[in-house]
Amino acid sequence: MRSQVPVGYWTVSQTPAKMAAEVGHAAALGYRWMKYHTDSFHDVVAQTRAMQEVAPPGFKVHYDVNCDNSVDHVVELGRQLAAYPVAGLIEDPLRTHDLEGMKLLRARCALPIVFHHLPLGGREALMGLADGYMLGHAPVGHVVARAGLFEAANVPFMLQNVGGNVTR
Repeated sequence: MRSQVPVGYWTVSQTPAKMAAEVGHAAALGYRWMKYHTDSFHDVVAQTRAMQEVAPPGFKVHYDVNCDNSVDHVVELGRQLAAYPVAGLIEDPLRTHDLEGMKLLRARCALPIVFHHLPLGGREALMGLADGYMLGHAPVGHVVARAGLFEAANVPFMLQNVGGNVTR
């Protein structure tokens, strides 16, 4: 049981200057984590460099890299991002069913890896495929069942439920 639950800020991929402004805005609102979906139109390392310049101590960025990469690409990206204290974790770097790739990536990547899409219904946690898991828009019953799996594996998980104050 927790007396409080951390809540993260979300934005979209933008120019480095606009990403830095988003970090400033999120931090001013009291957030300490910011998630965004990376895209091929923006340089993630340049964005990170700009965000690092304005981020308060302890502020972290959650990179959702959208499932379509190779292990080697993500290892290299993680190596570059890990040079910045603001770099927090990488979500969904590989295709959903690439379980062998997930295992290799977790062993080689400099940043923690989180998976959102769970083809095995959460049993991935018992296989040691990631440093954490995300449940998105999951019904309460699924959250409770999967929480047991994550607890048994001693692996953290987070919920992604987009909405206003009632959802929060």
